[in-house]
Amino acid sequence: MKKLLIYLLSLTIISTMMISCSDSDSDDESMDEMMEEETLTDDIIDIAVAASTASEAEFTALVAALTRSENEGSKLITTLRTDGPFTVFAPTDAAFTALLQTISGQSDITLDDIPIDVLENILKYHVISGAKVMSGDITDSNVETVLGTDITLSTSGGVKVNDISVVAGSIDIEGTNGVIHAIEGVLVPKDIADFVGTVLETAYFNKDFTTLVAAAVKADLVSTILAQDAITIFAPTNAAFKAAGIDGSEDASVLADVLKYHVVLATAKAADVSSLGGSANSFLVKPTAVEAAEEVATEYYKLWFSTPSTEAGGGVYVNGIEVTSADLVADDKAGAVVHVIDGVLEIPTDNIADVVIASDNFTLLEAALSKASLVSVFQGSDEYTVFAPTDAAFTTLLDGQTLDEFVNDLGGVSALQEVLKHHVVSGRVYSTDLKDALGDGSTVEALFGDITINLTNLTIAGESSGTAKITSTDINTSNGVIHVIDVVIVPNLTPSEVIATEK
Repeated sequence: MKKLLIYLLSLTIISTMMISCSDSDSDDESMDEMMEEETLTDDIIDIAVAASTASEAEFTALVAALTRSENEGSKLITTLRTDGPFTVFAPTDAAFTALLQTISGQSDITLDDIPIDVLENILKYHVISGAKVMSGDITDSNVETVLGTDITLSTSGGVKVNDISVVAGSIDIEGTNGVIHAIEGVLVPKDIADFVGTVLETAYFNKDFTTLVAAAVKADLVSTILAQDAITIFAPTNAAFKAAGIDGSEDASVLADVLKYHVVLATAKAADVSSLGGSANSFLVKPTAVEAAEEVATEYYKLWFSTPSTEAGGGVYVNGIEVTSADLVADDKAGAVVHVIDGVLEIPTDNIADVVIASDNFTLLEAALSKASLVSVFQGSDEYTVFAPTDAAFTTLLDGQTLDEFVNDLGGVSALQEVLKHHVVSGRVYSTDLKDALGDGSTVEALFGDITINLTNLTIAGESSGTAKITSTDINTSNGVIHVIDVVIVPNLTPSEVIATEK
């Protein structure tokens, strides 16, 4: 009995110890689970945001980029808060700074300047969906990203993504829906990287030039432009395209012609413009009416440059349109230059006479030129600047008379010629050139007589009568420029015409 009691007591002690051990093991497992649950309370976005607000912020730029993308419709943050799992290769702030320095050239580009579709594609290129890939799981392989294109993972010399190293000590940052690995550079998809360091870099990475870039893509001109070693692009902003009524929906051939007219196949920095002799060939070829079998020299539509004096405001102008930001040079092509302009250059397909004839606003001017036998003068190759009166201006001058009656009272066709020539200046004078054309005075020599121009209130006065307001400027043509005025100005006619008028 005593032995049985001892045996039972021993069993009781052993059982108690076993239960105690079992409870201890269970408690340890529960503790591990509790610790794991306590650690993984934040999702990937929470982790990135927390890091961006730390004293030594690491993902401030990444969070800013994601936030902008979310606000502008991509909902990347919303996606990265779902169950996933996701693997995010997260560029540090230093990585984004390096990228911006690379693509900025001579301009100051920020993340907010990058077109939203470009930024979104870059961000998507850093995310793997459907897998939580820990560093220990990484092997040499290609893995598809959320963008739909692959990144290359490698382990030689440490874990790398597209040859960019992960940041030591900042890998395997686990969240409830995935893992983050910090990386030392920004991953850039090839179709985006192709623009880096090229003449189109400034436009491609700036949201103010999305119309220009989209037009170049649609017109299939990107590869042609990037292949040029010496090239100058006059780049209109989105606002300039909008003002010109161009939104990118035009036919590819139309867009190609527009863009080619903004390109010169030569290096033309702002300081070099004066050495071009006032004009240069664009990249746009003129159509020819000759038979295809005949050999003819290729002709290009021209661009005309103005460099007003300092007294006249200075700067550089092309076809009367201002270069607002000059000499943006691609890093790896010293011969490639971009000048930003605040207007779209109109292709000068028509001469002065053709523009007048085609306009509903110049029917009486057309009739007067025809009666004075001057139409052919303004269809030739000599360049002129015409201050063109509107139909309303001629109607006021005629005061109920027909053009024939007015000409008879004026003294005949020769008198009409002198009146019309009083509106014409030799050479191509854009509005920005008027001050220099006037010199120190206020008059300029017309084809007949002198005209007085007041640049303060933008008026023009004839020798004898008429003070007109210049209502529209810089209508570009193949042989000159037209400025629209609202009054017909009259010169001092020769004595014979004065006598005839008095009769």
